[in-house]
Amino acid sequence: MRSPCSERPPVAYTSDARGLPCPLPLLHLARDLRRLRPGQIVELLADDPAARDDVPAWTRRSGHILLCWEAAAGYDAYYVQKRQG
Repeated sequence: MRSPCSERPPVAYTSDARGLPCPLPLLHLARDLRRLRPGQIVELLADDPAARDDVPAWTRRSGHILLCWEAAAGYDAYYVQKRQG
């Protein structure tokens, strides 16, 4: 997994998947990335423990970029940049 964020990236959209079980956070992330232009960033909020493995694996397979992540009180925030093209 990428390292924790040194500073919060500029976010175009926040996807709140807190309270949703696997695989719903990834489905929300995929849906929300389709709405963005290449290079824009979505912030995914998820409290499903599986997301810590699933988000990095999914971004590697899909070609999107996991820029960094942050642990917050009871959930994690993942910053994913939409791939070019």
